[in-house]
Amino acid sequence: MATVNPVRASRDGDQFHYYWAARRCLGLLAPDAQLVAISIEGPAVQDGDQFEEGIASIDVAEYRGDVDPSKATEVRYIQLKHSTLRMEMEWVASDLTDTLQNFGRRYLQLVGRYGAEDVAARFAFEFVTNRPFADSLVSGLEQLRSGEATPLARAAAHATRLPEEVAPTFARLLTLTGRVEHLAAQESLLHDDVSGYLPEADRDAPLQMKDLVAQRATTKFEHRPEITRLDVLKSLGVDMRDLYPAPPRIEAPDRIVLRRQLEDLAARIVTGGCVSIVSADAGVGKTVLATQLGDLLPEGSQTLVYDCFGNGSYRGASEYRHRCRDGLVQLANELAGLSLCNPLIPTSKADPPAYVRAFMARVESAAATLRQSAPDAVLCLVIDAADNAEMAAREIHDPPSFPRLLLRETNWPSNVRVVLTARPHRVSKLDPPRSIEPMPLEPFNEAESAKHLRGFFSDATDQDAIEFHRQTSRNPRVQATALAQGGSLHDVLLSLAGEPRTVETLIGDLLQSAIDRVLADTPTADHDQVRAVCSALATLRPFVPLRVVANVAAVPIELVRSLAHDLQRPLIVREDAIQFRDEPTETWFRDVFKPTGAELNVFIERLMPLAGESAYVAAGIPQLLLEAGRFEELVKLALSDDALPLEPAMARRDVALQRLQFALKAAIRDKRYLEATMLALKAGGETAADVRQQKLISANTDLGARFLEPDQMIEQVSRRLITGGDWVGSEHAYEAAFLSGSPDLAGEARSRLRVADEWLMHWATRPPTAGSKRGNVTKADAAEMALAVIRLDGAESCAKYLRRWKRRERSYEAGSILVARLIDSGDFDLIGGLAIAAGNDLGLLLAITSKLASVGRLPPKPAVERMTRLVTSRHVLIREPSGIDGEMVVLAAVTDVVVAAARMRVAPKRLLARTLKRYIPAMRTSMLGGRSASYQNRRGIYMAAQCIRAALRNETMTLDRLRPREPKPVQEKLGNSARRRRSRYTHSGETAEFTEQVGGLLPWHQLAAEARLGGVAPRDIDARIEAAKAASTTVGPRTYNEDRPI
Repeated sequence: MATVNPVRASRDGDQFHYYWAARRCLGLLAPDAQLVAISIEGPAVQDGDQFEEGIASIDVAEYRGDVDPSKATEVRYIQLKHSTLRMEMEWVASDLTDTLQNFGRRYLQLVGRYGAEDVAARFAFEFVTNRPFADSLVSGLEQLRSGEATPLARAAAHATRLPEEVAPTFARLLTLTGRVEHLAAQESLLHDDVSGYLPEADRDAPLQMKDLVAQRATTKFEHRPEITRLDVLKSLGVDMRDLYPAPPRIEAPDRIVLRRQLEDLAARIVTGGCVSIVSADAGVGKTVLATQLGDLLPEGSQTLVYDCFGNGSYRGASEYRHRCRDGLVQLANELAGLSLCNPLIPTSKADPPAYVRAFMARVESAAATLRQSAPDAVLCLVIDAADNAEMAAREIHDPPSFPRLLLRETNWPSNVRVVLTARPHRVSKLDPPRSIEPMPLEPFNEAESAKHLRGFFSDATDQDAIEFHRQTSRNPRVQATALAQGGSLHDVLLSLAGEPRTVETLIGDLLQSAIDRVLADTPTADHDQVRAVCSALATLRPFVPLRVVANVAAVPIELVRSLAHDLQRPLIVREDAIQFRDEPTETWFRDVFKPTGAELNVFIERLMPLAGESAYVAAGIPQLLLEAGRFEELVKLALSDDALPLEPAMARRDVALQRLQFALKAAIRDKRYLEATMLALKAGGETAADVRQQKLISANTDLGARFLEPDQMIEQVSRRLITGGDWVGSEHAYEAAFLSGSPDLAGEARSRLRVADEWLMHWATRPPTAGSKRGNVTKADAAEMALAVIRLDGAESCAKYLRRWKRRERSYEAGSILVARLIDSGDFDLIGGLAIAAGNDLGLLLAITSKLASVGRLPPKPAVERMTRLVTSRHVLIREPSGIDGEMVVLAAVTDVVVAAARMRVAPKRLLARTLKRYIPAMRTSMLGGRSASYQNRRGIYMAAQCIRAALRNETMTLDRLRPREPKPVQEKLGNSARRRRSRYTHSGETAEFTEQVGGLLPWHQLAAEARLGGVAPRDIDARIEAAKAASTTVGPRTYNEDRPI
């Protein structure tokens, strides 16, 4: 019989530990879980710092509520034991002596801090093994818990080594869990458990989870052994944004009229089939039904509403809502948020069928959970504006939308109701099975119309209500639109006089009325331009920039804005763009004004010249060309550089790549393989160039707002093109800095900054082990966050943020990068505010002063006064920053401070000269002569400081004072003849080179010192420059040196 290597068996124990703990970590993903952290190989840091006893027996510690044991709602300490060689050998009390003693000592320490009652309520101990426990041990612990004085109870108490009066209370907190699955089974279970969170099986995900635990078990994570929800998500390759990709944007009406018909519809939905379609014309109340349906279902029911329209954003590339990875992931995770199923974690490997299968599994789980708590309740999933989702999918040639796919599913649990809303004439687009008969939603009855009217005009008579009811065709939105126009009851009824109104006719009348008002003030020759405004609104994708509409119609932008405001409710004007408020408005515009055939070709020709000015226009032209049937022109355009924005270059390349991809998809779909090959070849080159461009943008986030439009910036972030540093979550910091450059995107930037700060705090608790996968937070990373903070919250918050860093030189490092960015953008007022807010943060003050000095500017006087007091104090010594030539970095900064103090006369010149002397290092030949003198501008910094000091002392710096002196010991050893020989050769060697290089620069440094201290009048500057040039030329280069620094 073959024997098992004991070393291998020991390794089995480690692997069992990792797999078992990895499965427990998945519990962190439950949205409502109180579990906040799981610590590996010991307690959490905050726990271990307070309680040292029993750590050796804690393999896993679970924390609910908080990792601080004083705040936690529950803490569970677990020891794991696995056996390969003795799987059937029973554990007896003596085998557990070490574990029980360690647990007991920790119990006593906890009781000493919190008291026995609190510990009994919040703490627990557990021993987990794949071996069985002896009956004597199990019975002994049971008897000990009940207070019996039996031999078995005494044996169990003896194993704990606790006093007799304490052992029973400890035993009540101890759990023995035996015969758990062995190693091979744990591996399979982890694969199954992880697969339960993903749309399809992923071989890598379980390994990533196991590696997450294994890493925490090493010394590298000794100072941060906890695993949190963010760690688990990161190991699976997602973040919180991916879990909720399409949040609802439904705006509830200010006044809602309760409708009797909704109760009937709710009853039909409950008693009917699992899938229903509610159809109604525009404005009848489909969305209101969606939001109110949950209140009309049986008690205990749960209702989720998915918003396919998204307030008009469903056609925008950054906010698609029709795909499975949008809708099904959003709905599944909302169900998980209700504790009805596991979350659904999206992956790039899953296809639509995989998402549907995963979603159906979660629906089944949610339905079963709901049935247990409320047998008569239903789980209702309302998908509002499902027809819009299918229209969006067809528009960009995507696979069928997820509502259409759900209609074909038949295995719905009996207590699940899926309700789709759509317009009657568009139900066919969803291709529902014949067994599903759409349920019509009727308009208001007379009583509901009267109630609606009297909500605005309480004195309206019954005759007024009847007239209002009939003239609005009973349509709620028609009524709301008419009432929103304002005026008296007479004015409202007068505006509705004539034929009864539908949504289409009322919106049309409102639009026509607004257009008529504009036309009345416009020459007849320009009427076609006004109509072109409506064509642009109907044709271009949201948000439509006002300036684009104005350029297409060749009208002033004020006219477009006026028209948009005249329409009032149907359109939303946000900053410089127009958005349809609701789907009826968008539909009416597209049906009435969207050009087709020859008119569409004319519109494209009118739009084409604007592509050079607007990236928005350039990106939309390919779609219009395809709609117009001009495929050859689309290919030609994609292969050329025509109709691209002239500047900025970043937007130009981004648009070029987008239209190449669009044309390539169209060519493949139409089986135009020759064109597809040409497009693919060019797309490869453009993609490589795009990668380089993205690296440039990520490294210089402040350029984004200068070279990209807000919608392009949003798309960059949504496509995750902005990369970060080495630490997990750093991309959010760069995204925040990138978005903060546009005032329109401040909300999005603030959200990214908040997530980045959370990841930063997460990183800060990790051990600072060199070369670990956690990465390092660099000065550039800190500067990105500081840039976002100063743009979003101002200088005070930015200064406070920089003071948070323990390394004080971080303020100088990150501050230097930040101030340089602000100087490039001309934000000198913001820099001044930062200098005032810096307080006594000397590193930040030095960074501000040095960067401003590079462009000939000074900080505000209060900041200079504070900084001067610090720098000139004998009790303050500025430490050299880490890195090469730290002393020169300090000298350059102090020199700039001294100059600022002298210019503003905040300190005596003698004091400033003495201060400068403290920081001027001892003279070394490498500072002024040789190749190394030009490294990091050593020579320039040293000569500038010496010349500034001399000028403050009213002295003149000479070449002899700068010349290095030969060390005395060498001079003493040299005889007279040796000295003569040395003198003879010196001027042809190093001394000659020193004289040429330093002597040629000295006149310029002297002039610069005088000028910086305000000693050169503007009228004399030309003459002084000529004098310095002459003096420099006199010394001149006299020896040849191909490596001479310029």
